[in-house]
Amino acid sequence: MILPEPEFLDIFGFIGFIYITVLALMQLQGKKVPKIGFILLLIVGLLGVIIDGLIVYLYFLK
Repeated sequence: MILPEPEFLDIFGFIGFIYITVLALMQLQGKKVPKIGFILLLIVGLLGVIIDGLIVYLYFLK
């Protein structure tokens, strides 16, 4: 299985961290964060775990 270069996956990490920062700023300003925001945050977290877990398995455990 050919994986993309690690730098390519950093793009998704960068977008994910921007999203997390925006949600945190909304909470700090007292604005109500919509439920879809937390669902998307869960999806970002799960995708990160899957991608990083796959990389760890393929490069270090296999």
